[in-house]
Formats: sequence, structure tokens, C-alpha cells
Amino acid sequence: MNNTKNFLFTGMFDNKPTTRQIVEKLAIFNPNLMDDDRQFCHFFDLIALNNGYKDFDLPPYWSIGRAIYNYKKDNNIKADDSAPKKSALVNNVEINNPLIGVYQFNINRPGIKQIIEKIAEYDNYALSNDRKLVELFDTIALNNGYSKNSLPKYWNIIRAAFDYKKENKEAK
Repeated sequence: MNNTKNFLFTGMFDNKPTTRQIVEKLAIFNPNLMDDDRQFCHFFDLIALNNGYKDFDLPPYWSIGRAIYNYKKDNNIKADDSAPKKSALVNNVEINNPLIGVYQFNINRPGIKQIIEKIAEYDNYALSNDRKLVELFDTIALNNGYSKNSLPKYWNIIRAAFDYKKENKEAK
């Protein structure tokens, strides 16, 4: 399966594509992906890695989300009524990791802000790396009452982390 994915996404561009070029290619390939940011970012990464990018130079998910927003705005695309309100889990997360025990809450389904605050308490690096942040967020959320289909959109998680960093910077 992995070889099939690599073959499908290899050589789609003559040169290393921009974020916007990959977003446009995915939007044309499957417009429904634009309403599920987890799936969109998953395919974006596959295309980018097979067309000149390395793991360390992938654009942040925030930039991808912004490119999706701009594409939709430029092309006057509105979310379909049948579009998912939340985005479903695409990648496997390690929910049995013993280190995740420090991220336990005494309430079921803590809010995005609460999970971000807990992540900041134990792993400040994750707040500056979108991919690590959403991966850790998904793991914590699944261990604290969320289902795979009720996870918040990446954009909301990243925005909450941005707001947290801004609030704490101002407090200092």
C-alpha cells in the first residue's frame, strides 16, 4: 500500500511545488478533502514528501490551512452542507504510551483550551511544531473521552495554541 501511495504522488510537479500549488492540485483532485483538514493535511504531506520536500521543511499545518482558506475565498467555494463539522482521525496515534498518563484529566472531554494548557505544562516544544501539537492533542483527546470522529479541526487546535502563547506572552 505504501508503495502505491508513493507511486501515485511522485512526480506530480516538474519542480518542488509551493504550498499553494499542492493545495490547488488536491482541490482539483478531490474538492471534498478541503472540508476535512486531517485528510487534506495527510495527503498534502504525501504529495510534498514525494515531490521534493523533506520532513524538516514541510510547511506548518497553519500555512496549509491558510492556503486552503485563500483558495476557497479566491474561487468562491463555500463548505458543502454535507461537509463534516469535525474532521476524522486519519493517522494512527499511540494511545497506550505510558507518558500520556501525565495528560489525564478528571473530567470527560476537556475543551481544546484545557488540553493546550496541559500540553504547555509538560511539552512547550509541541506548541511551536504544528505536526507534533496535533498528534499529541489527538492522543490526549482520545484518552480523555473524545472519539475518532469528534476530534476538533486542526485549524482550531493550532489557533488555540496561538492564543495560548499570545496570552502567556502578554502576561509576562
